[in-house]
Amino acid sequence: MALQIGDNFQYQGQKPNFVRDEFETLALMKAFPETSLNEGHLSFCKETSLVYKFLSTNTVDDSTGKWRIFEGVQSDMVRTIVVTESAPSKQDNILYFEYEPANLMSLAKSVTNTIGIFVEVDNLNPDNNTEVNCNITLENYQSTSLDRVRLLLINKLSNELLIVSIGEEEFNAINSSYYGSSTVGFSIDGKSIKQIPCKLVFKNSGYYEIDFKIVSLDGGKVISNQVYGIQVK
Repeated sequence: MALQIGDNFQYQGQKPNFVRDEFETLALMKAFPETSLNEGHLSFCKETSLVYKFLSTNTVDDSTGKWRIFEGVQSDMVRTIVVTESAPSKQDNILYFEYEPANLMSLAKSVTNTIGIFVEVDNLNPDNNTEVNCNITLENYQSTSLDRVRLLLINKLSNELLIVSIGEEEFNAINSSYYGSSTVGFSIDGKSIKQIPCKLVFKNSGYYEIDFKIVSLDGGKVISNQVYGIQVK
């Protein structure tokens, strides 16, 4: 018989409400007993900073077991999308994005001396051992040119990543590789972008994290970096 409670709890600590709501690693999440989980249970994994959904009908994945990355609202659930300063409370199959108007001067200052790194792939959930085409966009928000830099790709997790090529350079390197001459690097003009094609092969099934870094040729200082994750079948 279910326990009936007439009031809510007032727990205000930093731990999850229940131990099954948060896991330190994917391995601990995968190992949690299925008999202690309800269908559709959502849990947060600190190792990947992602939310996962459990379904007993899922096949067993090498990395996540019967858990899968929770994608949130699916496109077929949404009738339309509205961007607004104040979303209504009614449930009407409309996805509302609520925002607070930004101060444009503050926004401009916040990106000063910043290099943006954006990565697009032709398949967000690729098969392992299949070549994936990527496009890396580097955006220089500064008015001055960024000179003598290199791009570094690093696979952060223990699975194997084959870096086939970056730009016109072919490597077939495992887990890490630089793009750009080791003597002069490359430049990005002020207020401009540089696009670099890339080909990768994810050798294993499971979750990958790739760190993209812009590194100064003089002294090796990391000027900007961005970590992107991808789930491989």
